[in-house]
Amino acid sequence: MIDYLFYRMYYWNTKVVRDLTPLFSAILCTSIFIGLNIIAIYNFYFFYFENDLSFLSRYIDLSFGILSFVFCFYYFKKNDRYREVLTKYKNISEEEKIKKDIFIVLYIMVTMGSMIWIAIELRKEIIGHL
Repeated sequence: MIDYLFYRMYYWNTKVVRDLTPLFSAILCTSIFIGLNIIAIYNFYFFYFENDLSFLSRYIDLSFGILSFVFCFYYFKKNDRYREVLTKYKNISEEEKIKKDIFIVLYIMVTMGSMIWIAIELRKEIIGHL
C-alpha cells in the first residue's frame, strides 16, 4: 500500500501539479500520511486505554513525522527503489488501478477523519479543564 500511495503521489506531482521535484514531494506526501496514522494510533491508545490526553506533545508528534520522513526517504531512495515502484505500477490494469485508488482514497479519508477526531477530543479535554 505504501508503494502505491507513493506512486499516486508521484503521478499527481508530475502530471497534475507539474512539480519540479516530484520525487521529494511524493516522499514527503507519503511520509505525512504515514506519520499522521502513527500519531492517530498513538493518540487513540492513550485516550482509550490510558484515559489520558495530557500525553499530547507536539514534540512527540513532530518526532513521529520526522521518523516517518526518514523511513520513507530511506525506503524509496535506497537502491533507487522508487524506480522499481514507478515501473511496477505504470502498467497495471485499469480495473486493478480503480481498486487501489479506492483503497488509497479511503486510507486518506480515514487519516483525515482520525486527525479531526483527535482535534475534537483534545478540544473537549481543554474545555473541560477551563
